[in-house]
Amino acid sequence: LGHLSMPTIITLITALLLERKIVLQCKEQGILTAMTLALPWLIRPYAWANLYLPLVPPPLLGFLAAPVPFLAGVLHPPDHGYEEGVVVVLVETDTVLGAASIPRVSPLEELAVKLGPPHEHLSVVAKEGNAQFSRRMKIINPATQHEVIEGMRLIISSQIRQIFSLRTLFGFCIPPSLPIHMRTLSLTEEAKLLLLHSVHPEDREFLVEHMGTALFTSYFQDESAAWIARTGRVTVPVEGEAIAPRRTSTEEAGSILQLT
Repeated sequence: LGHLSMPTIITLITALLLERKIVLQCKEQGILTAMTLALPWLIRPYAWANLYLPLVPPPLLGFLAAPVPFLAGVLHPPDHGYEEGVVVVLVETDTVLGAASIPRVSPLEELAVKLGPPHEHLSVVAKEGNAQFSRRMKIINPATQHEVIEGMRLIISSQIRQIFSLRTLFGFCIPPSLPIHMRTLSLTEEAKLLLLHSVHPEDREFLVEHMGTALFTSYFQDESAAWIARTGRVTVPVEGEAIAPRRTSTEEAGSILQLT
C-alpha cells in the first residue's frame, strides 16, 4: 500500500470495519488488483465476507449499484458516476471521496502515529509533474520490505483488537441457560448499551455502527466459540488470564501485502 498515505489507509480500514461500499479506482491493473487483494488482510482478526470484486470489468460496473456492502476495484469510473454512499479511493492522486460520514475511533486514529515511521520506509511522495502516482513505493531490499510490512500488519491487528478486547466483550455477556453442548456467550441488546456507556463518547458513533455489522457478529461468535472450545466453560476470563487469539496465516498475508 505504498501508493497510499496513512490517512487514506486508516480511512479504508475504518470503512471496511463498518461494512461500507468501497471502490478502489486505478488505471494500473496490477497495482489495483494487488491492493484489493491485500485490503481484507488489514482487518484481521475480522474476516471480510461481503461482496468482493478485486477487478470489475467495464460490462459489469452495474454491480457497483448493489444495495449491499462491497469491496471492488475498477480501472475507470462508471459512465453514470458512483452511487451515493460509496467510498471511492482514487489511487493515482491518493484521494478519498465519500468518506465524510465515516465516524472515527481512537485505536484506529492512533495508527497514524504508530505506523508513520514504518510506512515512510515503504512509501515516498512522488515528484510533482514527473509521476503517474502522487506516492510511490520505495525500492528497498525485499527481505526488509517483507519485515516492515509484517510489522505494520501486526500493529494494525493489535489496534483493531483494542476497539473491543475479548475480555471486555465477554465481561458484558450473559450466558444463556442451555445444555453444556449448546452453550454460547450471548451479547444482548442491553449488554451492548452497557458496553457503549463504558467507552469514550467520541468513539460511540463508530461502535454503534460497527456492532450492527455482520462482520462484528461473525467475529464475536467465532471468538466466543473458540473460547468455550479451549476452556470448556462460559465464564468470563479473570483478570490476568491470557486469551490467545485465533491464529491466521501470517505468511500468506505477508506475501499478498508485499505485492502492493
